[in-house]
Amino acid sequence: MNRIYLATRSERAGHWINAVGFVLLVLSGFNIHFAREFNVFGTFNAAVAVHNMVGIAVTMNYILWWFYSVGSRRIRFYMPDRDDLAPGLIRQARFYLLGIFQGAAHPFAEGEARKFNPLQKWTYLGVMVVLFPIQIVTGLWLFYLIRGWQDATSAQLRILGVTHNMFAIMLTAFLLGHIYLATTGETPWAHFKMMFTGYSHAHGEVVPVDEGVSDEMA
Repeated sequence: MNRIYLATRSERAGHWINAVGFVLLVLSGFNIHFAREFNVFGTFNAAVAVHNMVGIAVTMNYILWWFYSVGSRRIRFYMPDRDDLAPGLIRQARFYLLGIFQGAAHPFAEGEARKFNPLQKWTYLGVMVVLFPIQIVTGLWLFYLIRGWQDATSAQLRILGVTHNMFAIMLTAFLLGHIYLATTGETPWAHFKMMFTGYSHAHGEVVPVDEGVSDEMA
């Protein structure tokens, strides 16, 4: 088994800020909508305050992620190539549905040229390019209107609220699926450990770390 460096310090920090922030957003969101049945933060106003503050923090983290990913050129890991089209998606789906339970080898090796498999690439692109931006825009817009900085009609608030809630449900479904798939490594904790250390273990040929990126630098 070969040890390869997959997640830089900046990526790991951003990942955990996002993860903790999103869990707090889900909990505070439930508290806001179901204050009596799901009173986690003590009061409705406290839940709203947590939701607003964490939402702004997650938004800033998202912006920093874009700057880092583009500036370091690690955005390339998210860009689909020929292997990530329909045949690659089918191979990966077959592995998750059947091969993983039969001890089959992973169809796409991790390394310098590839960090994510086809399903991960398309899912992360959908989340980071579509779902997250819409959620951020609708959340900030609602915050702007509810604070009274602009007059808003009930129809505006309803449309924004429904859109924000709908995408929150989709992001929560992604989070649950993401946690499950994180347990499908060589051990149930292997992927979680990688997001703390930056290192993963892979079978096959040793793949070098990216040039110019070291555990100490990033």
